[in-house]
Amino acid sequence: MYKNILVPLDQSPLAEEGIESAITLAKAFDSTIHLLYVFEIIPLLKRDKEAEYRTLKNEGETYLSEVKERISEFGVSVKTVVVPGDPGLVICDYAEKEDMDIILLSARGRGEIERWALGSVSDKVVRHSPKPVWLVKSASRDLLRGRTILAVDDEVDVLDVIEEVLDMCIIDKAPDHDTAVKCLKNNRYDLAILDIMGVDGFDLLKRTAEKGIPTVMLTAHAVTEESLSRSARLGAVSFLPKEKMPELESFLLDVIRSSGKPVWKKLFDRLSPYFRKNFGWSAKEEAKLREEFEAIGKE
Repeated sequence: MYKNILVPLDQSPLAEEGIESAITLAKAFDSTIHLLYVFEIIPLLKRDKEAEYRTLKNEGETYLSEVKERISEFGVSVKTVVVPGDPGLVICDYAEKEDMDIILLSARGRGEIERWALGSVSDKVVRHSPKPVWLVKSASRDLLRGRTILAVDDEVDVLDVIEEVLDMCIIDKAPDHDTAVKCLKNNRYDLAILDIMGVDGFDLLKRTAEKGIPTVMLTAHAVTEESLSRSARLGAVSFLPKEKMPELESFLLDVIRSSGKPVWKKLFDRLSPYFRKNFGWSAKEEAKLREEFEAIGKE
């Protein structure tokens, strides 16, 4: 019935939650699991596109190779595919051309299926897929459910997005430094998400670090190597560019799983191409910085 099962992955723990179900299906129907990794190329200059293509393709191939090895231990046949393009469109196109019997996607479920909060990729696949789609409810969301989080940003829209993405959490939104200070004085928090510019984020970071609150810096205008380094030294556990905000849930899960300790290695593993592109790091420079940040996390 299900001879070919398509499992799209993006290196996030949430996407990987569908793997267990895929293995169960594959063992029951002697199926082949197709792991599909789609990467998007952003640079405009041709030479930059070519370099980014090679980097992202190699990264995807390495990642899928590791996942394939894990799945193969269960005696299941696995194929891997790494291609550039729009994830939602590529998934639908691959499913049709390669005659997949089912597409298995992880969904950010909260309970009943009609309330499932689908991500943009999942939503696009569900709406346009020529093949059946199986949405697997995410169990890891329960790790965040009910957590109290202080979110500080001078842009109200950003605070609203954080509240929407983390709809399983209790969010206190502070639009400025003084409001955030009052929140920290009057309430206890499991996590904090701080902007840098406009709210004196580094001062707030000092305050949350003193209180032992695991803190993620979420910024747009202060995405610099200097801010990254300063965040680590002042006690932040992670650092996320705002353009990566749709992945915030996944990054916070890394923090939860680490019991609130710094997760710089995982951050570099996931955002390495982004940092190399924006900061101009060479492989040697990145390796050195990885060591420095991991040492900071152990201090």
